[in-house]
Amino acid sequence: MTVKKQHYVPRVYLKSWETMVENSKEPNVRFKGVYCFRGDGTIGEGVKREAILWKPRIYAVNFTQKYVIRECPLIYSFFTSVIYNSMINNQPNPVYGKHRYSIIKTRKSVHKHLLSISEWDFYYYNGNIARKGSLVKRFNDLNCYLIEEAFDKNFETNWDEIKTGFINEIRTTIPNPINSKDEKNITPQIINNLLRFCFMIYCRSPEFDPLGMYSWLESFCKGALLGKKDIEEIKNTFWHIELYRMSCENNKGFYSTIIKETIKRCQIIVIEAYPNEGDFITSDNPAFMHISKVESENNNGFYFPIDPKYLLLLARGDGNINTVKHRMADNALIKKLNRIIASHKTEVLVADKKNLGALL
Repeated sequence: MTVKKQHYVPRVYLKSWETMVENSKEPNVRFKGVYCFRGDGTIGEGVKREAILWKPRIYAVNFTQKYVIRECPLIYSFFTSVIYNSMINNQPNPVYGKHRYSIIKTRKSVHKHLLSISEWDFYYYNGNIARKGSLVKRFNDLNCYLIEEAFDKNFETNWDEIKTGFINEIRTTIPNPINSKDEKNITPQIINNLLRFCFMIYCRSPEFDPLGMYSWLESFCKGALLGKKDIEEIKNTFWHIELYRMSCENNKGFYSTIIKETIKRCQIIVIEAYPNEGDFITSDNPAFMHISKVESENNNGFYFPIDPKYLLLLARGDGNINTVKHRMADNALIKKLNRIIASHKTEVLVADKKNLGALL
């Protein structure tokens, strides 16, 4: 069976760190890619963007995830259509279902009884009994990739345009003379699009844990003596529903709430690296909340490296989200911010330079 690769850090985002790279397997062959650092390694391995930061079917909804299907209308409709078509096109003969007193032959009836399919009996149209076990197994093997497709359609396709638009306004907008020479008023739609992409990255990460809810849920389930597999299934149920709400619905769920609260309470600080002073790195957890009580300077906030030259920081502000503070970073500050980025990785750092020591 072909492995369905689903990237939890979009390839279009990693493109900004792409350069000519090499790796230890073929040190004399240079190719287009990024440098990847695992563990405590300081010398990067060149890899293609397509080869890293993915997991098999991480966003796929399987037909056995009945609670997710019930809460997600478009996914429900997808499985209705696929199972109905599978029944009428069954080989060697079409089949229909019976559930208690209901005959299930139409798309409408499949939709009505979909989630009780394990209780159906199946028949050929000549009245003979069909093998229920093989049919249910076939249906339980079905996966819906609607969430991944929505990521691509609603977010990833527009990233280059969003990033370019934001950086161009940062470079060309005249500073606001009333407030501060480093404050610039950016077009609201550009800000909104940037925040939507930033928090999409945050929510789709396997490390996503909104307000510690999933950690609490895991502790609660362990207290109920549930096994690791059961706990993961429960967490994935809530996560997939959140991802569906983010990518397919409006004004629902954590994603919608955090964007509204950010617009209401936060300010954007964009930090630009001085030319020839260094580059920002990123990781397998590129959008994260950093809170430290021990740092002498207040670097707390929500971080998102936009590309090797620009870093986005969301911090508590006066609520005017469209007034962006623009600051420049020298080599010392770039390294300090890179160390913060590195401290929030899960396993992998990504850079456009081979030697990590020069970046940290």
